[in-house]
Amino acid sequence: MVDVGARKAECPNCGGPIELRLGASRALVCPWCRHSVVASDLALEDLGEVAELAPTAARFAVGDSGQVAGEPFVVGGRLQLDHGAGPWDEWYVQLGEGSRRWGWLAAAQGRYYLTEPVEVQGEVPPYERMEPDATGTLPGLGDTRWTVAEQGASTLVSAEGELPEPARPGERGLYVDLVAPGDKFATVDYGDGTEPAKIYAGVQLAPHEVVLGREAVGPRPEQAVKAEALRCPTCGAPAPVRTPATTERVVCASCHSVLDYTAGQLRFVQKLEQTRARALIPLGTQGTLRGERATCIGFMERFTRVDGETYAWGEYLFDAPGGYRWLLEDSGHFTWYRDVSAAAVKQTSARRYAFEGRSYRAFSVGDAEVRFVAGEFYWKVRVGDRTKTLDAIHPPFLLSEESSEHERNWSHGQYVPGAEVWKAFALEGRPPRPEGVAPAQPNRLPVKQMFMVGAGLFILLTLFALWFDFTGKREVLSPMALPLPNAPLGQPPSTPPPADEVAKTRTPAFSVMRAGALAVDLQMKAEHAWVGARVDLLDAGSSKHIAGPYMVEAARYGSDVRGTRTSDGWTRGQGILPGVRPGTYVLEVASSWQPYPAQPTQPMPQAELSVYRTGRGACMYCCALVLIALPLFGVLISYAGFEARRRINSTF
Repeated sequence: MVDVGARKAECPNCGGPIELRLGASRALVCPWCRHSVVASDLALEDLGEVAELAPTAARFAVGDSGQVAGEPFVVGGRLQLDHGAGPWDEWYVQLGEGSRRWGWLAAAQGRYYLTEPVEVQGEVPPYERMEPDATGTLPGLGDTRWTVAEQGASTLVSAEGELPEPARPGERGLYVDLVAPGDKFATVDYGDGTEPAKIYAGVQLAPHEVVLGREAVGPRPEQAVKAEALRCPTCGAPAPVRTPATTERVVCASCHSVLDYTAGQLRFVQKLEQTRARALIPLGTQGTLRGERATCIGFMERFTRVDGETYAWGEYLFDAPGGYRWLLEDSGHFTWYRDVSAAAVKQTSARRYAFEGRSYRAFSVGDAEVRFVAGEFYWKVRVGDRTKTLDAIHPPFLLSEESSEHERNWSHGQYVPGAEVWKAFALEGRPPRPEGVAPAQPNRLPVKQMFMVGAGLFILLTLFALWFDFTGKREVLSPMALPLPNAPLGQPPSTPPPADEVAKTRTPAFSVMRAGALAVDLQMKAEHAWVGARVDLLDAGSSKHIAGPYMVEAARYGSDVRGTRTSDGWTRGQGILPGVRPGTYVLEVASSWQPYPAQPTQPMPQAELSVYRTGRGACMYCCALVLIALPLFGVLISYAGFEARRRINSTF
């Protein structure tokens, strides 16, 4: 008999009273005979007996209520699945007060996952295409880009309470888990392939976002653990469980027995034959690292082989309010890790990854194998577990991917000095001395800052040199008024002038005390004229020709100036006599001039010639540049050496 209004009935197998309390429920497991019952219209169908639930550290019980992400929920039932690594619990929950909204609530790796059914509007990609790291959209979920995080198969082991769909014991199905930016999470349930795929979408939640309000039955596992200290069933040594809500496996630190933790009990699984590894941080140690209060609950040692050599490192599992954290120690270097969504990591090129606005360079790939474990873990860890690894760096940050055939997991780490770790957890003694350079170890040499300072000094030095060149006092060796011929040139200045159009003269003798360059300045004062001087350097005593000829000229044709115009109306041209040795010299000067346009009545320009020493400022300038460049060059060499030592461990 069925009471439709109250949704009460009698079990078709045993006749016991059954009731569907939640509006979206279509099936249940009879609490009296454990048969799976489906309610359709006015009939009840018996699908057969359901096996007893495997004991697990169930976080909820049927009838519990509370709030999830600020919204009321009620636990209506539970499915127990097997993904190949032991039982997995998912809770059927009603969302909101008295509504027909429902979803699935699950827990893994220290986080909760809440999903609701999605109306599929279109074709779901086939299971074969949904390989880990594949990306794309899902029908019914708009333009959101999803990334496949896991691909697998499951078997229905058991169930209890009310359910939105019938529970068929032993039913196998395929599934794909996907993630998207903003902690979005989705599952595509392909079932056994006989029916269209179903999509469930929702969010990942931190532990504090799921609050249990009213408990339907008994204490939760964590409450039971607080009441008594657990001991290893093999050796009797203390085996405390510090995170009972999420712990699945414990390894006794004394006898290395592998223990499954279920419902507040420790059950022996196997005895590990493992070489003891020395943990630097004792289990149970508490402290605050990088602003997070954390407790060390597990330790494992992993290793890899490269070219026949074995390299090992330690990994410490910490429980923190924001979820699990890992502290990796390798050759005295420490890295503080947190799990991140695969959807937040974008591969931008063959060896580049983007995460939170930074670009990460692929550093190494390899295999990692577990060879020692102690403490508690949120998955069923085993000695011999192997995964493929990929590390990408942006010092002091590091992105790590661990992958298997059907699963990808990403984590993000930050390099932490050993002294900071020791201080954070008040550890005895001193941290191990770092060896070599770690992948994410920051290069502390201030190359960028020093080059910025060097560039600033270079600019200031150059400006000062230019200012000194234009305004500074020069050592004038031989100033003189330059005589010009009475007749201007009748041809363009580029052709040799006739003898009567050239005035020849010699400068007063001048002494050069040290080798260097001499500058010859020709200054002309006229509005439309050209003045040129051919200069030869002669020995003052013997009139022996030393160097030359050199041409010096100055011209002004209205606004067109050849040379430099000074503020007092003079036009200045300059020539350089390079490499003059110490001695006494004179300059033999052949000067000429030309008006423009050619006018017979144009007055002769006023001209002056002077010889002065140059090179001191340039020498000082070059010396200053060397003094700036030397420390920069030294830092650059040290920086490059540091990076070279880092690349020793790179596989790229």
